[in-house]
Amino acid sequence: MAVIRLQISEVGWSAFQLRRFHLRSNDEVALATMFIGFANLAHEMVDTFSSIPRTYRPIETLASILMYGCALTRDIVLGDFTVTVPKYILSIICLAKSRKTSGRCVAGKLVDGPNKGHWIRPVSGRPSGELSEDDRRFENGEFPALFDVINVPMKAVSPHAYQIENHLIDDSFHWAKTGQVAWADILPLVDQIEGPLWENWSSSTSGVNDRVDEPRAANVVKAFGGSLCLIHVTNLTISVSVEGAAFQNAKRKVRGEFQYSGHNYRVAITDPKIENQYFAGKDGDYAVGEALLCMSLGDAYNGYAYKLIAAVFLPPAA
Repeated sequence: MAVIRLQISEVGWSAFQLRRFHLRSNDEVALATMFIGFANLAHEMVDTFSSIPRTYRPIETLASILMYGCALTRDIVLGDFTVTVPKYILSIICLAKSRKTSGRCVAGKLVDGPNKGHWIRPVSGRPSGELSEDDRRFENGEFPALFDVINVPMKAVSPHAYQIENHLIDDSFHWAKTGQVAWADILPLVDQIEGPLWENWSSSTSGVNDRVDEPRAANVVKAFGGSLCLIHVTNLTISVSVEGAAFQNAKRKVRGEFQYSGHNYRVAITDPKIENQYFAGKDGDYAVGEALLCMSLGDAYNGYAYKLIAAVFLPPAA
């Protein structure tokens, strides 16, 4: 978090409003009051933000950054005040909220700024980085949904060995939903990829081209450009079957089969909505056809980083 000193004078009195930052109820500064102005902010504000990477601190939008999660309470009072805010806030379109360990993995693309369209994966400070319900809850108790535009308070860039998009959340603050997009809005965000998804040198027992050797993962991701991508396919088949019997660990699993850029894939699906939908039916293969797939290179397991379908987006019904 960053501490900012705001100097409020009679100049621009009508431009100031008293607002309270939406902090978690159990935070020691939950009752802290935020004073925001548009005319006479002290130079200390700029000094405070000078330590934040320029990519995430466009000075011309400091007012909107500070107003994140604020609600009008009452008239302004003159004086000097100290407030607590996240170090920086990233606004993303939610393109994944997949199952991970005991929580969720959320990822999306930036909606503004010089890096608009770049991938961001918010992570917690837990060993596997998964997000708990409390981590990702809005103040009204709801949770992010796919296609939501959300503001996520952050502490620091926190790249994993090969998940270079990771940012550590500031769990002192709630996330906030600022909008929602539709299928048509997502199409321009599709990544144009030629060649294999990362690399196609290894397949699991039940998969096809579904993993990368862990020692190679960092270099593979660097060459590919990241550990996340959004692709468009026209021939998706979702399969449900029992896997792992040979290893005394028989469980039903949902996979996506598709062809992309001339390569065949059979990859595990970790989109909870899709899993629940197909687990409710019988084992078998289900032709889906056109879809957008959020692909992720997940955490390493037994020496491999596995490719995952973190989200499945189907076109709207005609």
